Amino acid sequence: MVVTDDAGVAERARTLRFHGSTDKVTYTEVGYNSRLDELQAGLLRVLLPELDGWCDGRRTAARHYEEAGLGELVQRPRPVDGADPAGTST
Repeated sequence: MVVTDDAGVAERARTLRFHGSTDKVTYTEVGYNSRLDELQAGLLRVLLPELDGWCDGRRTAARHYEEAGLGELVQRPRPVDGADPAGTST
């Protein structure tokens, strides 16, 4: 699943999901044709509403690690401008 408000990312995801084609004839990239089965779709429907809470929990844990001095021992990934990924303290 891809969630974005960027039109370019959305278009690329649409192209890649159909074997890299936009018109069923011309293939510009190597893509995939993968579908969710009923069980996967059902689980996603139930679990997706929990995603924000899980991400908030990961951000809280990342903040605790940072406050405990972990940042001095390892270099953690930093989000790009405009991103708020789970698992990083912002």
